Amino acid sequence: MLGYNKDVSCSKYPTTLPGVLDLSGYRTSTIGKDHFGFDYDGDDSAVLQGYEDALIYDAENGENNNDDYYTFWRKKNGDAPTIASDHPDEYTIDFNTWRATDYVASEDENDHPTAWTGDKSVEYIKNFDFDGEESMFLKASFHRPHSPYDPPKRLHDKYKNRLGELPARFLCEEGGWDSGNKNRTEMLDDAWKGDCGDELARETRAGYFGSIEFVDENIGKIIAALENKKVLDDVWIVWTSDHGDMQGDHFLWRKGFAYEGSTHVPLVITWPMNSESDSDFVQRGEVINGLVEMRDVAPTIWDIAGVLDGVKDADPLVTGLSMLPLLNGETTSLRDYIDLEHNFVFQPKYHWNGFVSEDGFKYVYDASTGGEQLFDLNEDPYELVDLGGVEVEKVEYWRGKLVEQFKREGRGSLFLTEEGFLIKHRLPLLFSPSYPCYTGYVPFYIPHE
Repeated sequence: MLGYNKDVSCSKYPTTLPGVLDLSGYRTSTIGKDHFGFDYDGDDSAVLQGYEDALIYDAENGENNNDDYYTFWRKKNGDAPTIASDHPDEYTIDFNTWRATDYVASEDENDHPTAWTGDKSVEYIKNFDFDGEESMFLKASFHRPHSPYDPPKRLHDKYKNRLGELPARFLCEEGGWDSGNKNRTEMLDDAWKGDCGDELARETRAGYFGSIEFVDENIGKIIAALENKKVLDDVWIVWTSDHGDMQGDHFLWRKGFAYEGSTHVPLVITWPMNSESDSDFVQRGEVINGLVEMRDVAPTIWDIAGVLDGVKDADPLVTGLSMLPLLNGETTSLRDYIDLEHNFVFQPKYHWNGFVSEDGFKYVYDASTGGEQLFDLNEDPYELVDLGGVEVEKVEYWRGKLVEQFKREGRGSLFLTEEGFLIKHRLPLLFSPSYPCYTGYVPFYIPHE
Protein backbone atom coordinates (compact mmCIF):
# COMPACT_ATOMS: atom_id res chain seq x y z
CA MET A 1 0.00 0.00 0.00
CA LEU A 2 1.30 3.44 -0.91
CA GLY A 3 0.76 6.97 0.31
CA TYR A 4 1.33 10.15 -1.62
CA ASN A 5 3.50 12.68 0.22
CA LYS A 6 7.18 13.42 -0.24
CA ASP A 7 8.24 10.71 2.17
CA VAL A 8 6.61 7.86 0.25
CA SER A 9 6.88 8.84 -3.42
CA CYS A 10 9.34 5.98 -3.87
CA SER A 11 9.95 4.44 -7.29
CA LYS A 12 12.18 1.54 -6.18
CA TYR A 13 9.60 -1.13 -5.38
CA PRO A 14 10.88 -4.37 -6.94
CA THR A 15 7.39 -5.77 -7.58
CA THR A 16 4.25 -3.83 -8.49
CA LEU A 17 0.97 -4.95 -9.99
CA PRO A 18 1.30 -2.91 -13.21
CA GLY A 19 5.07 -3.50 -13.43
CA VAL A 20 4.60 -7.26 -13.60
CA LEU A 21 1.73 -7.00 -16.09
CA ASP A 22 3.75 -4.63 -18.26
CA LEU A 23 6.34 -7.41 -18.65
CA SER A 24 3.59 -9.96 -19.34
CA GLY A 25 2.03 -8.56 -22.49
CA TYR A 26 -0.33 -5.96 -21.03
CA ARG A 27 -0.67 -2.26 -21.76
CA THR A 28 -0.97 -0.86 -18.24
CA SER A 29 -2.89 2.35 -17.72
CA THR A 30 -4.18 4.29 -14.74
CA ILE A 31 -6.74 7.08 -14.74
CA GLY A 32 -7.73 9.06 -11.67
CA LYS A 33 -6.41 8.83 -8.13
CA ASP A 34 -3.13 7.02 -7.50
CA HIS A 35 -1.44 8.67 -4.52
CA PHE A 36 1.87 7.31 -5.70
CA GLY A 37 3.30 10.81 -5.39
CA PHE A 38 5.44 12.92 -7.66
CA ASP A 39 9.18 13.16 -8.24
CA TYR A 40 9.62 16.09 -5.87
CA ASP A 41 13.41 15.98 -6.16
CA GLY A 42 13.32 15.99 -9.96
CA ASP A 43 10.86 17.33 -12.50
CA ASP A 44 7.69 16.81 -10.40
CA SER A 45 6.50 14.13 -12.81
CA ALA A 46 4.11 11.53 -11.46
CA VAL A 47 5.59 8.34 -9.97
CA LEU A 48 3.88 5.60 -11.98
CA GLN A 49 4.98 2.34 -10.27
CA GLY A 50 5.01 0.48 -13.60
CA TYR A 51 2.04 2.04 -15.40
CA GLU A 52 2.85 2.97 -18.99
CA ASP A 53 -0.02 5.42 -19.45
CA ALA A 54 -1.39 7.73 -16.78
CA LEU A 55 -3.91 10.52 -16.36
CA ILE A 56 -3.63 11.58 -12.74
CA TYR A 57 -5.96 13.28 -10.28
CA ASP A 58 -4.23 13.10 -6.92
CA ALA A 59 -6.33 15.62 -4.99
CA GLU A 60 -3.45 17.84 -3.92
CA ASN A 61 -5.33 21.14 -4.11
CA GLY A 62 -3.78 21.94 -7.48
CA GLU A 63 -0.29 22.28 -6.09
CA ASN A 64 1.34 20.15 -8.78
CA ASN A 65 1.37 21.22 -12.42
CA ASN A 66 1.72 17.60 -13.56
CA ASP A 67 -1.67 16.62 -12.17
CA ASP A 68 -3.73 16.01 -15.33
CA TYR A 69 -7.08 16.87 -13.80
CA TYR A 70 -5.85 20.24 -12.61
CA THR A 71 -4.40 20.92 -16.06
CA PHE A 72 -7.85 20.17 -17.52
CA TRP A 73 -9.49 22.35 -14.87
CA ARG A 74 -7.24 25.36 -15.35
CA LYS A 75 -7.71 25.33 -19.13
CA LYS A 76 -11.47 25.54 -18.67
CA ASN A 77 -11.94 27.36 -15.36
CA GLY A 78 -8.72 29.29 -14.78
CA ASP A 79 -7.71 29.80 -11.17
CA ALA A 80 -11.16 29.09 -9.73
CA PRO A 81 -11.03 26.60 -6.83
CA THR A 82 -11.94 23.02 -7.67
CA ILE A 83 -13.77 22.62 -4.35
CA ALA A 84 -16.42 25.00 -3.06
CA SER A 85 -19.17 24.98 -0.44
CA ASP A 86 -22.78 25.81 -1.29
CA HIS A 87 -22.96 27.50 2.13
CA PRO A 88 -19.55 29.22 2.37
CA ASP A 89 -20.64 31.48 5.25
CA GLU A 90 -21.56 28.44 7.36
CA TYR A 91 -18.83 25.90 6.66
CA THR A 92 -15.88 25.14 4.42
CA ILE A 93 -15.32 22.06 2.28
CA ASP A 94 -12.01 20.24 1.85
CA PHE A 95 -10.51 16.78 1.53
CA ASN A 96 -11.06 15.96 5.21
CA THR A 97 -14.24 17.85 6.10
CA TRP A 98 -17.36 16.04 7.26
CA ARG A 99 -20.07 18.35 5.89
CA ALA A 100 -21.69 17.83 2.47
CA THR A 101 -22.42 20.26 -0.35
CA ASP A 102 -23.85 20.44 -3.85
CA TYR A 103 -21.17 20.49 -6.53
CA VAL A 104 -20.85 24.24 -7.07
CA ALA A 105 -17.19 24.59 -8.12
CA SER A 106 -18.45 24.60 -11.72
CA GLU A 107 -21.87 24.89 -13.33
CA ASP A 108 -20.99 21.87 -15.47
CA GLU A 109 -21.06 18.56 -13.56
CA ASN A 110 -18.79 17.08 -16.22
CA ASP A 111 -15.99 19.15 -14.66
CA HIS A 112 -16.29 17.10 -11.46
CA PRO A 113 -13.31 14.75 -10.83
CA THR A 114 -15.68 11.77 -10.83
CA ALA A 115 -17.02 12.64 -14.29
CA TRP A 116 -13.52 13.44 -15.54
CA THR A 117 -12.24 10.04 -14.42
CA GLY A 118 -15.19 8.29 -16.03
CA ASP A 119 -14.96 10.25 -19.29
CA LYS A 120 -11.21 9.74 -19.65
CA SER A 121 -11.62 6.01 -19.01
CA VAL A 122 -14.31 5.80 -21.67
CA GLU A 123 -12.11 7.71 -24.09
CA TYR A 124 -9.22 5.34 -23.39
CA ILE A 125 -11.37 2.27 -24.05
CA LYS A 126 -12.72 3.74 -27.28
CA ASN A 127 -9.18 4.30 -28.56
CA PHE A 128 -7.63 1.03 -27.37
CA ASP A 129 -6.72 -1.53 -30.06
CA PHE A 130 -8.19 -4.73 -28.67
CA ASP A 131 -6.97 -6.59 -31.74
CA GLY A 132 -3.37 -5.54 -31.15
CA GLU A 133 -0.53 -7.47 -29.55
CA GLU A 134 -1.08 -6.11 -26.04
CA SER A 135 -3.97 -6.85 -23.69
CA MET A 136 -5.54 -4.00 -21.73
CA PHE A 137 -5.07 -3.47 -18.02
CA LEU A 138 -6.89 -0.29 -16.98
CA LYS A 139 -7.29 1.03 -13.46
CA ALA A 140 -10.10 3.59 -13.30
CA SER A 141 -9.61 5.10 -9.86
CA PHE A 142 -12.32 7.41 -8.54
CA HIS A 143 -11.37 9.77 -5.71
CA ARG A 144 -14.95 10.24 -4.48
CA PRO A 145 -16.85 9.25 -2.37
CA HIS A 146 -13.87 10.32 -0.26
CA SER A 147 -14.56 13.78 1.11
CA PRO A 148 -15.41 16.37 -0.01
CA TYR A 149 -18.93 14.98 -0.29
CA ASP A 150 -19.90 17.13 -3.27
CA PRO A 151 -22.17 15.28 -5.72
CA PRO A 152 -24.13 17.10 -8.43
CA LYS A 153 -27.17 18.87 -7.04
CA ARG A 154 -29.58 16.45 -8.74
CA LEU A 155 -28.08 13.52 -6.83
CA HIS A 156 -27.59 15.41 -3.59
CA ASP A 157 -31.23 16.50 -3.66
CA LYS A 158 -32.34 12.92 -4.32
CA TYR A 159 -31.01 11.88 -0.92
CA LYS A 160 -31.65 15.13 0.96
CA ASN A 161 -35.31 14.65 0.11
CA ARG A 162 -35.20 11.21 1.71
CA LEU A 163 -33.24 11.95 4.90
CA GLY A 164 -35.63 9.93 7.04
CA GLU A 165 -34.96 6.84 4.93
CA LEU A 166 -31.18 7.04 5.21
CA PRO A 167 -29.54 4.74 7.77
CA ALA A 168 -28.91 6.25 11.17
CA ARG A 169 -25.48 6.20 12.76
CA PHE A 170 -24.41 3.08 14.61
CA LEU A 171 -23.95 4.22 18.20
CA CYS A 172 -23.61 2.32 21.46
CA GLU A 173 -26.11 2.79 24.23
CA GLU A 174 -25.45 5.76 26.50
CA GLY A 175 -22.19 5.21 28.37
CA GLY A 176 -20.94 2.67 25.81
CA TRP A 177 -17.36 2.34 24.62
CA ASP A 178 -17.78 5.09 21.99
CA SER A 179 -19.03 7.80 24.39
CA GLY A 180 -15.51 9.20 24.70
CA ASN A 181 -15.57 10.13 21.01
CA LYS A 182 -18.14 12.86 21.57
CA ASN A 183 -16.82 16.41 21.39
CA ARG A 184 -17.26 18.67 24.37
CA THR A 185 -17.49 21.66 22.07
CA GLU A 186 -18.95 22.36 18.63
CA MET A 187 -17.39 20.27 15.89
CA LEU A 188 -14.89 21.97 13.61
CA ASP A 189 -15.32 21.55 9.86
CA ASP A 190 -12.44 19.05 9.71
CA ALA A 191 -13.24 17.24 12.98
CA TRP A 192 -12.33 13.56 13.07
CA LYS A 193 -14.68 12.78 15.94
CA GLY A 194 -17.73 14.31 17.55
CA ASP A 195 -21.52 14.29 17.81
CA CYS A 196 -23.09 16.63 15.27
CA GLY A 197 -26.57 15.31 15.96
CA ASP A 198 -28.70 12.91 13.95
CA GLU A 199 -30.04 15.47 11.45
CA LEU A 200 -26.65 16.82 10.41
CA ALA A 201 -25.25 13.28 10.26
CA ARG A 202 -28.02 12.28 7.84
CA GLU A 203 -27.37 15.42 5.77
CA THR A 204 -23.74 14.34 5.45
CA ARG A 205 -24.85 10.86 4.44
CA ALA A 206 -27.03 12.39 1.73
CA GLY A 207 -23.86 13.87 0.21
CA TYR A 208 -22.01 10.58 0.66
CA PHE A 209 -24.77 8.53 -0.96
CA GLY A 210 -25.02 11.03 -3.81
CA SER A 211 -21.27 10.78 -4.35
CA ILE A 212 -21.50 6.98 -4.49
CA GLU A 213 -24.31 7.12 -7.04
CA PHE A 214 -22.28 9.53 -9.19
CA VAL A 215 -19.42 7.01 -9.19
CA ASP A 216 -21.92 4.26 -10.07
CA GLU A 217 -23.14 6.29 -13.05
CA ASN A 218 -19.62 6.68 -14.35
CA ILE A 219 -18.80 3.00 -13.87
CA GLY A 220 -21.90 2.41 -15.97
CA LYS A 221 -20.35 4.56 -18.71
CA ILE A 222 -17.19 2.45 -18.61
CA ILE A 223 -19.14 -0.80 -18.86
CA ALA A 224 -21.15 0.65 -21.75
CA ALA A 225 -17.90 1.60 -23.52
CA LEU A 226 -16.63 -1.98 -23.18
CA GLU A 227 -19.94 -3.23 -24.53
CA ASN A 228 -19.81 -0.82 -27.48
CA LYS A 229 -16.33 -2.12 -28.34
CA LYS A 230 -17.79 -5.65 -28.16
CA VAL A 231 -15.24 -6.74 -25.55
CA LEU A 232 -17.37 -6.72 -22.37
CA ASP A 233 -17.77 -10.49 -22.54
CA ASP A 234 -13.98 -10.90 -22.69
CA VAL A 235 -12.85 -8.90 -19.66
CA TRP A 236 -12.40 -9.45 -15.96
CA ILE A 237 -13.62 -6.59 -13.77
CA VAL A 238 -12.47 -6.05 -10.18
CA TRP A 239 -14.31 -3.38 -8.20
CA THR A 240 -13.13 -2.40 -4.74
CA SER A 241 -12.06 0.48 -2.51
CA ASP A 242 -8.96 1.25 -0.45
CA HIS A 243 -10.97 2.22 2.65
CA GLY A 244 -14.42 3.10 3.92
CA ASP A 245 -15.69 6.10 5.87
CA MET A 246 -17.02 6.13 9.42
CA GLN A 247 -19.72 8.69 8.53
CA GLY A 248 -20.41 9.42 12.19
CA ASP A 249 -20.66 5.80 13.36
CA HIS A 250 -19.43 5.70 16.94
CA PHE A 251 -19.04 9.51 16.66
CA LEU A 252 -16.08 9.03 14.29
CA TRP A 253 -15.47 10.53 10.86
CA ARG A 254 -13.14 9.86 7.94
CA LYS A 255 -11.00 6.74 7.51
CA GLY A 256 -8.16 5.05 9.35
CA PHE A 257 -10.05 3.44 12.24
CA ALA A 258 -10.22 -0.22 13.19
CA TYR A 259 -14.01 -0.34 12.95
CA GLU A 260 -16.18 -1.78 10.20
CA GLY A 261 -17.22 1.50 8.60
CA SER A 262 -13.57 2.18 7.82
CA THR A 263 -11.98 -1.24 7.33
CA HIS A 264 -14.70 -3.40 5.73
CA VAL A 265 -14.71 -2.44 2.06
CA PRO A 266 -16.67 -3.77 -0.94
CA LEU A 267 -15.19 -6.23 -3.42
CA VAL A 268 -16.93 -7.41 -6.59
CA ILE A 269 -15.24 -9.60 -9.19
CA THR A 270 -16.80 -10.60 -12.51
CA TRP A 271 -15.24 -13.02 -14.94
CA PRO A 272 -15.70 -13.04 -18.72
CA MET A 273 -19.15 -14.05 -19.93
CA ASN A 274 -17.56 -16.06 -22.73
CA SER A 275 -15.58 -18.24 -20.33
CA GLU A 276 -15.51 -21.78 -21.68
CA SER A 277 -17.92 -22.84 -19.00
CA ASP A 278 -19.48 -21.10 -16.04
CA SER A 279 -19.18 -24.45 -14.31
CA ASP A 280 -15.55 -23.51 -13.73
CA PHE A 281 -16.72 -20.87 -11.24
CA VAL A 282 -19.21 -20.44 -8.43
CA GLN A 283 -22.69 -19.18 -9.23
CA ARG A 284 -22.65 -15.64 -10.64
CA GLY A 285 -23.88 -13.19 -8.01
CA GLU A 286 -22.90 -15.46 -5.14
CA VAL A 287 -21.58 -13.83 -1.95
CA ILE A 288 -18.38 -15.49 -0.74
CA ASN A 289 -17.62 -15.07 2.95
CA GLY A 290 -13.99 -16.19 2.99
CA LEU A 291 -11.63 -13.64 4.54
CA VAL A 292 -9.81 -11.60 1.91
CA GLU A 293 -7.94 -8.29 1.96
CA MET A 294 -6.36 -5.70 -0.29
CA ARG A 295 -3.09 -7.65 -0.38
CA ASP A 296 -4.96 -10.36 -2.31
CA VAL A 297 -5.99 -8.19 -5.26
CA ALA A 298 -2.62 -8.11 -7.06
CA PRO A 299 -1.93 -11.87 -6.64
CA THR A 300 -5.42 -12.61 -7.96
CA ILE A 301 -4.83 -10.52 -11.08
CA TRP A 302 -1.40 -12.06 -11.57
CA ASP A 303 -3.00 -15.49 -11.23
CA ILE A 304 -5.56 -14.60 -13.90
CA ALA A 305 -2.65 -13.53 -16.13
CA GLY A 306 -0.83 -16.80 -15.42
CA VAL A 307 2.27 -15.25 -13.82
CA LEU A 308 1.66 -15.57 -10.06
CA ASP A 309 4.07 -18.44 -9.41
CA GLY A 310 6.94 -16.57 -11.03
CA VAL A 311 6.20 -13.42 -9.03
CA LYS A 312 6.20 -15.29 -5.72
CA ASP A 313 9.42 -17.09 -6.58
CA ALA A 314 11.07 -13.77 -7.36
CA ASP A 315 9.78 -11.70 -4.44
CA PRO A 316 9.15 -13.25 -1.00
CA LEU A 317 7.62 -9.97 0.18
CA VAL A 318 4.52 -10.72 -1.90
CA THR A 319 2.36 -12.12 0.90
CA GLY A 320 -1.16 -11.81 -0.53
CA LEU A 321 -3.13 -14.80 -1.77
CA SER A 322 -4.94 -15.42 -5.03
CA MET A 323 -8.73 -15.40 -4.69
CA LEU A 324 -9.22 -17.68 -7.68
CA PRO A 325 -9.62 -20.78 -5.45
CA LEU A 326 -12.63 -19.04 -3.87
CA LEU A 327 -14.08 -18.09 -7.26
CA ASN A 328 -13.72 -21.55 -8.79
CA GLY A 329 -15.12 -23.28 -5.72
CA GLU A 330 -11.89 -25.09 -4.89
CA THR A 331 -12.14 -23.81 -1.31
CA THR A 332 -14.36 -21.65 0.86
CA SER A 333 -11.52 -20.28 2.96
CA LEU A 334 -8.06 -18.88 2.28
CA ARG A 335 -6.98 -18.17 5.86
CA ASP A 336 -8.06 -18.37 9.49
CA TYR A 337 -7.56 -14.67 10.17
CA ILE A 338 -6.17 -11.47 8.76
CA ASP A 339 -3.97 -8.99 10.58
CA LEU A 340 -4.78 -5.28 10.58
CA GLU A 341 -2.50 -2.33 11.25
CA HIS A 342 -2.59 1.45 11.01
CA ASN A 343 0.10 3.97 11.85
CA PHE A 344 -0.47 7.32 13.51
CA VAL A 345 -1.93 9.97 11.18
CA PHE A 346 -4.04 12.76 12.67
CA GLN A 347 -4.55 11.56 16.23
CA PRO A 348 -3.28 8.76 18.46
CA LYS A 349 -6.64 7.01 17.99
CA TYR A 350 -5.53 6.15 14.46
CA HIS A 351 -2.59 4.09 15.78
CA TRP A 352 -3.62 0.46 16.26
CA ASN A 353 -3.21 -3.22 15.43
CA GLY A 354 -5.81 -5.92 15.17
CA PHE A 355 -7.10 -9.22 13.83
CA VAL A 356 -10.30 -10.40 12.22
CA SER A 357 -10.87 -14.14 12.44
CA GLU A 358 -12.77 -16.41 10.10
CA ASP A 359 -15.20 -17.22 12.92
CA GLY A 360 -16.16 -13.55 13.14
CA PHE A 361 -14.19 -12.06 16.04
CA LYS A 362 -12.29 -8.79 15.80
CA TYR A 363 -9.51 -7.90 18.22
CA VAL A 364 -8.21 -4.32 18.39
CA TYR A 365 -5.10 -3.13 20.21
CA ASP A 366 -4.88 0.64 20.70
CA ALA A 367 -1.15 1.41 20.46
CA SER A 368 -1.65 4.89 21.89
CA THR A 369 -3.13 3.68 25.20
CA GLY A 370 -2.58 -0.08 25.39
CA GLY A 371 -6.35 -0.57 25.46
CA GLU A 372 -7.95 -3.66 23.92
CA GLN A 373 -11.33 -4.38 22.39
CA LEU A 374 -13.08 -7.53 21.19
CA PHE A 375 -16.18 -7.70 19.00
CA ASP A 376 -18.29 -10.62 17.81
CA LEU A 377 -19.10 -9.53 14.27
CA ASN A 378 -21.55 -12.40 13.73
CA GLU A 379 -23.80 -11.32 16.58
CA ASP A 380 -22.81 -7.66 16.62
CA PRO A 381 -21.85 -6.54 13.08
CA TYR A 382 -21.97 -2.85 14.02
CA GLU A 383 -19.60 -3.23 17.00
CA LEU A 384 -22.03 -1.92 19.59
CA VAL A 385 -20.81 -4.20 22.42
CA ASP A 386 -17.15 -4.40 23.42
CA LEU A 387 -16.52 -7.89 24.82
CA GLY A 388 -12.95 -7.07 25.86
CA GLY A 389 -13.76 -7.22 29.56
CA VAL A 390 -15.91 -10.34 29.27
CA GLU A 391 -14.19 -12.72 26.84
CA VAL A 392 -10.89 -12.59 28.71
CA GLU A 393 -9.48 -15.82 27.27
CA LYS A 394 -10.17 -14.71 23.70
CA VAL A 395 -8.49 -11.36 24.34
CA GLU A 396 -5.45 -13.12 25.80
CA TYR A 397 -5.35 -15.46 22.78
CA TRP A 398 -5.32 -12.65 20.24
CA ARG A 399 -2.91 -10.56 22.28
CA GLY A 400 -0.59 -13.57 22.20
CA LYS A 401 -1.04 -13.81 18.42
CA LEU A 402 0.02 -10.17 18.09
CA VAL A 403 3.10 -10.74 20.24
CA GLU A 404 3.98 -13.81 18.15
CA GLN A 405 3.67 -11.82 14.96
CA PHE A 406 5.87 -8.99 16.21
CA LYS A 407 8.51 -11.50 17.31
CA ARG A 408 8.33 -13.39 14.03
CA GLU A 409 8.76 -10.18 12.09
CA GLY A 410 11.64 -9.03 14.27
CA ARG A 411 10.01 -5.74 15.17
CA GLY A 412 12.16 -5.21 18.23
CA SER A 413 11.94 -2.83 21.18
CA LEU A 414 9.65 -0.31 19.48
CA PHE A 415 6.85 -2.89 19.65
CA LEU A 416 7.75 -5.26 22.51
CA THR A 417 9.34 -4.96 25.93
CA GLU A 418 12.31 -7.15 26.88
CA GLU A 419 9.83 -9.39 28.67
CA GLY A 420 7.79 -9.78 25.49
CA PHE A 421 4.85 -7.54 26.37
CA LEU A 422 3.21 -5.10 23.98
CA ILE A 423 4.53 -1.55 24.21
CA LYS A 424 1.98 1.01 25.39
CA HIS A 425 2.05 4.58 24.04
CA ARG A 426 4.04 3.22 21.12
CA LEU A 427 5.86 5.72 18.93
CA PRO A 428 4.83 5.82 15.27
CA LEU A 429 7.04 4.17 12.68
CA LEU A 430 7.14 6.09 9.40
CA PHE A 431 8.91 3.42 7.35
CA SER A 432 9.27 -0.33 7.67
CA PRO A 433 12.69 -1.92 7.08
CA SER A 434 11.28 -3.41 3.86
CA TYR A 435 10.57 0.03 2.42
CA PRO A 436 12.91 0.19 -0.62
CA CYS A 437 13.71 3.87 -0.18
CA TYR A 438 14.50 3.27 3.50
CA THR A 439 17.12 5.62 4.93
CA GLY A 440 16.95 4.61 8.58
CA TYR A 441 14.38 4.57 11.36
CA VAL A 442 12.60 7.91 11.60
CA PRO A 443 10.20 7.98 14.55
CA PHE A 444 8.50 11.11 15.74
CA TYR A 445 7.08 11.83 19.14
CA ILE A 446 3.36 12.32 19.55
CA PRO A 447 2.02 13.40 22.94
CA HIS A 448 -0.79 11.00 23.81
CA GLU A 449 -4.16 12.20 25.05
